[in-house]
Amino acid sequence: MNKLFKAAVAAILSVCAICGVVFAAACTDPTPPEPNKNYYYVSILYPDGKGVKGVEVTLTPEDGSEGDDPYLTSSTDDNGKATFDITQYSDATRFFIEISRDNIPDSYSFLNTYSVKIADGNSLNVKLTRPTYESVKVKLNGKDDRQQYQPKAEFEAGYYELRCITNAFTVTDGDDEFPATFDLNEGYNVVIVYYTPGTIYDIGTAEGLEFEFIFNPINTTGASENDAHVISNELAAAIPLKAGQTVYFRNPAESSVPDDRGGSPVIVDGENFKCVTDGKEHDQSFPLAGGKIAAITTKDGKDGTAVVIFNSPSYKIDAEIGNEETLEIELLERTIKGNSETKTSLLWLTDVAKFTFTAERAGYYTITLVSDFESDKISISNIVSESSIVPKKITDADQSSNPYQATYFVSETNISDGRSKVFICDFESDGDYSSKKEGDKIIYKILIEYSETAPTV
Repeated sequence: MNKLFKAAVAAILSVCAICGVVFAAACTDPTPPEPNKNYYYVSILYPDGKGVKGVEVTLTPEDGSEGDDPYLTSSTDDNGKATFDITQYSDATRFFIEISRDNIPDSYSFLNTYSVKIADGNSLNVKLTRPTYESVKVKLNGKDDRQQYQPKAEFEAGYYELRCITNAFTVTDGDDEFPATFDLNEGYNVVIVYYTPGTIYDIGTAEGLEFEFIFNPINTTGASENDAHVISNELAAAIPLKAGQTVYFRNPAESSVPDDRGGSPVIVDGENFKCVTDGKEHDQSFPLAGGKIAAITTKDGKDGTAVVIFNSPSYKIDAEIGNEETLEIELLERTIKGNSETKTSLLWLTDVAKFTFTAERAGYYTITLVSDFESDKISISNIVSESSIVPKKITDADQSSNPYQATYFVSETNISDGRSKVFICDFESDGDYSSKKEGDKIIYKILIEYSETAPTV
């Protein structure tokens, strides 16, 4: 399947970079002084505030000369607190504090040395942290080359995304020792996986040979409709499921409100999957409207990996000058939120359909669009070459109509000096399809004719 991912979404990468934020190795919280000044307390805490038991902590005086012992050692109790008798030390004493890595899960990070002065307080709280993401650079020798990636030990089991906005990549979890449970070899920009520590991924490419992706934990579990994974265009997911287990995905509701980033219809496809949405069961490609929930199981309901792919609907045809081309567009019931009302209507499965043509010569190109739905209203919303050249419009229908016809002039300059001769046209419909039903298709005829001279009006 062809992957078209617009450069405009590169802005998303900036958002991801901001939201990713490099994690701090550990943090300490100011705490009220402990009541007994004869003791020093070091607490090791998980991010949620629970104590870490059995962690060895060592206090060493700065010069090693004060007191009878060269250092003090204690282990944390059930509450994560290590206690030290500091009766023999003065308030001016500065301690170096060292925290052992033993008994702290590999998935957590922390600073293992601190410098404290008794006069500044008699307790220290150390909170463990987790990494928020990992950035990985890929450099391949060819289209068939692969680079292995093993996430850091700090990452625990759970749902993660591999994301690269600038390059469609391929990924599988197999290696020489273990057979793959999935093989996403078409090329995607975002892939959701359930990561198990020790898993090694093979990363390939569907586009460039050098790129960078992020491995990022996501904050949904997919275990219920309220905690469903969020669908985006050009997304693939490889989900290991137990017999009878369901994972939920949510397509965000559509919105026509400016600056309100809503969802859009997607085509759901994949392997070894069954999906239930609105009570209907699917096990092959089908459209999913914005605002809908997709409940995914394996196809036979047994243990296995369900691979689910969410793609933007693509309605595009390459038109040959002088030949009438045909494009069929499916209708879908779509609910779109506006400023004052939410409206449900039968609409195209896509907002815009496309066709291309090649202008080999300078001259006049007349485009005629005809719908088999008599009351349809068609218009061309945009026309531009692959070199960003906009041809001059000579004649045009006054408004959306059926048939719709417009003429454009392509100059010699528009297609010379290395500029592309391929022009991309967007057309759309404002037709009322209330007499139709979901799943019906509208057939469009596209004819592009060339003339050296301007057409008579």
